[in-house]
Amino acid sequence: MRFLNPRGAKRPSGYSDGVEARGRLIFVAGQIGATGDGKVAGMDEYRASRTAIGAAYRAVMADHYPTMTLIEVKSLVDPAARVEIEVTAVIPDAEA
Repeated sequence: MRFLNPRGAKRPSGYSDGVEARGRLIFVAGQIGATGDGKVAGMDEYRASRTAIGAAYRAVMADHYPTMTLIEVKSLVDPAARVEIEVTAVIPDAEA
């Protein structure tokens, strides 16, 4: 895997501008926080919890920050949802 960040540019915090990788690709559609019965879980505390969420993210991702896009939308399909997360992942081929 190779991270694609412009030379001479400040490294982004918590993500990479691009990633080159080989292996199986996994795409996960946007997910909101919902309980097992489909009710949207209380997510009002998201902004207040960004530090803890960031720490958990770094604990899982270590120095392998994927590319990310952060956008602002007026609303999500489910009006109770506060955040939706989409994922693209690569499971690297085993090295010979």
